Amino acid sequence: RDLGVLSAVEHASFARCAFYSRVIENGRLRVIVVNSLLWDRSLAPEAPSGVDPCGQFAFLEVELAAARAAGQAVWVVGHIPPAINMHDVFEHRNDTARTPGSHYWLPAYEERYWRLVAAFNATIRVQVFAHTHRFAFNADEFVGVPLYILGAVSPVYDNWPNFFHVTIDDATLAPTRMQQHVFNMTSFTWEEGHELGATYNTSAGATPLSIAALHSVGSQLLSNDTAWATWRRMSAGGITTNDCTSHYCRAVGACFIFAAGTERFYRCLDGHV
Repeated sequence: RDLGVLSAVEHASFARCAFYSRVIENGRLRVIVVNSLLWDRSLAPEAPSGVDPCGQFAFLEVELAAARAAGQAVWVVGHIPPAINMHDVFEHRNDTARTPGSHYWLPAYEERYWRLVAAFNATIRVQVFAHTHRFAFNADEFVGVPLYILGAVSPVYDNWPNFFHVTIDDATLAPTRMQQHVFNMTSFTWEEGHELGATYNTSAGATPLSIAALHSVGSQLLSNDTAWATWRRMSAGGITTNDCTSHYCRAVGACFIFAAGTERFYRCLDGHV
C-alpha cells in the first residue's frame, strides 16, 4: 500500500487473507484475485461441509454479483489451480490420477468453486492460474468458462522458460489469441513457440479460444499422435521430457480439458480408459 500498488480497500482485504479485487479498463473489467492456498490440500485442513475459510467464497460471490450488476467482465486470477497434478501422473505413469493426493484442492472447495464459476459464466471471461510450471487448460462445457494454467520462466520442473502473449478482444475482454514464447535451453535464445488456436485449428467454425473451440482440442489429443506430442511440448515450454504416450496418459490429458472437478474428472476417465 505504501508503494501505491494496492489501494486502501484492496490492502485491507489482502492483509487479512490475501484476496482482493480491482476494477480496470475504465470500469469495464473486474479482476478478482483469489488466495487458493486457503483451499489447497497440502495446507488447508479437511473442513466440515459449508465451512468458508476467511470468507473467501462469500467474497467471491459478492464480487461476481457486483460485476454482473454493473455489466462488467471478470477475470479470476489465482496461483494453485483447481486441478490434478498432471506432472506427477505422467511421471509415475500409473493410475495416480484417481488418488486424492493428486488433486491440489480439497474436493469440497473444488466443487464449490466450480459451481460458483458456472453460475456466473456469462460474467466471467477467463480464469488464470499458475503453480505447476506447465501450460494446460480446462474447457468444461458445463462450467462454460476457460481456465488456463500458465507456464513459468523458471525451469524447475523439467520445463523450459516460457510465457504467453495474449490478445484480448476489446468488446468482450476475453482472450482470443495465445502465442507462446519459449527460451531454448540448448541455444540460449528466446524463440516463438506455438499459437494455441492456429496449432489446433480452433478457429474453424468457432469463436477463437471459446469453450467449444478449446473442448475440441481434447478430442484431438485422444486420436491424433501429432496433436498429443505438440500439446506435451507446449505444456513444458517447447521441450518433451519424461513423456508418456500411453492411452491412459492421453485420456488424463483429454479429461483435464473436458472435465472440471474431481468427480467429473473421474467419470471422464471411466469413459475413456
